[in-house]
Amino acid sequence: KGVVHRDLKSENILVDLDTESLVLIDFGASAIYKCPTSHYSDFHGTKQYKSPEYILKKRYAGVPSTVWTLGVLLYDMVCGSLPFESEEEITGYKLVLRPHLSPELKNLIQRCLAPNPDRRPSLESLLEHIWLKG
Repeated sequence: KGVVHRDLKSENILVDLDTESLVLIDFGASAIYKCPTSHYSDFHGTKQYKSPEYILKKRYAGVPSTVWTLGVLLYDMVCGSLPFESEEEITGYKLVLRPHLSPELKNLIQRCLAPNPDRRPSLESLLEHIWLKG
């Protein structure tokens, strides 16, 4: 709590089989979370997970950028590949959702990957999404 990881990706998430819980690792790119209006201007994460606002403005807010990253991670988990490979694809928003995904899952991914950070859900509202409650 109080930390923005800033490098969430599948390689940095471990599963504890004893407790059936997830463990985040590699906090080398993390920063102290100050407040919702705080912006960060450095990026040390993985390029395919960059939010469009960082690419375009070289600054980003912690929570909306984390939600973007969670959308990329979720897409990777359910599709087996990343949704974007280049900065041009991220800023051009060339998101292609696989036809086999449920409408609820497509909605969740689209909301997380909204190009405008102000249109992304809060972390709390993500937990209330129908696909996660399913």
